[in-house]
Order: sequence, then C-alpha cells, then structure tokens
Amino acid sequence: MRFEQQGHAETLAIATVASGGHPHACVRSQTLNFTTGATLRRWRRGACAVALGSRGVGINGSTSLLEVRSLDGARGDLQLFENLSLTIESGACLQVLGTNGGGKTTLLRIIAGLYSPERGAVRWRGASIHNNLDFRRAIIYLGHDNGLKSDLSVAENLRAASQLAGGRLLRDVDSALDEVGLSGFGPLRLGSLSAGQRRRVALARLAHEEATLWILDEPFTALDERGVVLVRDLIRTHIRAQGAVIFTSHQGVGFETGEIQELALAS
Repeated sequence: MRFEQQGHAETLAIATVASGGHPHACVRSQTLNFTTGATLRRWRRGACAVALGSRGVGINGSTSLLEVRSLDGARGDLQLFENLSLTIESGACLQVLGTNGGGKTTLLRIIAGLYSPERGAVRWRGASIHNNLDFRRAIIYLGHDNGLKSDLSVAENLRAASQLAGGRLLRDVDSALDEVGLSGFGPLRLGSLSAGQRRRVALARLAHEEATLWILDEPFTALDERGVVLVRDLIRTHIRAQGAVIFTSHQGVGFETGEIQELALAS
C-alpha cells in the first residue's frame, strides 16, 4: 500500500508500507500532510519506509542526503527493528521515539556508522557511508556520553573533537561557547564544570563545526529550561539553513506542530 501527498511546494514526503508477506509487517500506519502536522510511524518489527525533507522529493526522487535501506537492528539476541527504511532530505528534522531499550540509540549509532546493522545499508548522497570521508566530515554525532576529556580545558576538548571529525570547517571557539551560554569558559578544565555545563560544551560543537547532518541522542539531557530553549533554537536555525537533524528525546521540547516529524519504534 502506498500513501502519497503531492501538489504543494512544501510537501515533505511520501511514505510506503509493504508487508511483503512478512509475519511482522506493519500493524498500523498513518501519514499526515507535513505542511500542517507531523508524521507518526509505528510498527512492530515491520516493513516500513518514510521520506522526510523540504523539497517535495520522494523515495524515488533525486539523490537524497541520507538513505536508510531495509535496516535490521539487534542488541545481542534481541531484535529491535526489521526492514526499516528512511530517506532524509535537506531541511528535515526527525525525532525518533520509543521506550527505553526499544532501539533508538542503536538506530542512531547505525546511521552514524558506529554500529553495523544486521542487514541493510546506509547511504550518504548516494554512496555507502562505509569508509566514506565525505560522510564523516558532513555529520556530528552526539551520544549520551558527551565524548569529552575531563582533564582537558573546554577549548581543548572542542578543538580535539573537530580534529577527529576529519578536517571539517570550523568556527571560532569563543563564539561557539558564547552561543551556548558559556562565554569565557574556554580556559576552564572540563572536570570542574557541572553536568549541565559539560552537556553545553558538547553541544557547542553544533555551533563550532560546519556539518550538514546532526545526529543527537538525548541532546536535552541534564539541561535546564534555558538550555532546552537554546538547543531547540540551534536545531531550528540549522534546518532553516537546509541542514538536517535526527534526534531522540524522552521529554517534551516545545517544537511547534509541523516543525519536526516523528518516527516511533514500537516495543
């Protein structure tokens, strides 16, 4: 079965649901016009696909930023999802929803190239992400762990992270810290900061590095209300500049209806 929404300059996606005789096919599917609302996709290890973006290009359109094809993900002997497909275009923001242990982090790590899928492929601008330097330069991945060194200064941590990213274009460290509310923190040792401040340092990479795709696992963790607003505004600015974002969050973060799309992994 195929659902298609066309005929508008701001139409964001087409979505496809196909059981293919699979015993764990989609149990429910709903597609909304992304000009007025979000998309919610739920399945139990089913065969589902959704394309997200801002140019009205569907799964069979021109080359997308990111394509996830027929992905199976597992943790040990536990199958988390099967036959999952996504297409992400410029200007898309996707929130991955699900229960604890439901596969959200596994999915993000597979997309970022940190885990290998049981089956399927991830492609960046039409090419495999495997040993793809262009892909490494084009993404920022922020996980639960901030990936920072407590014995280094704040500025040293940001510079080190940028070097590991493979030659990405950089912005000024002090300006990036100012953007996340940490003006003057550059010389301070990271270990002297609070959990919320350390999270802000990690998030300063979003303002410090030029990257097209942000993959953010619980980016609002440990942040106060002002920190949540700050990250939400960073995401909004990025997608308005035709970047793309994939993130998870267990908390409501105040996006307006239609600003983001949702992908719900059923437990």
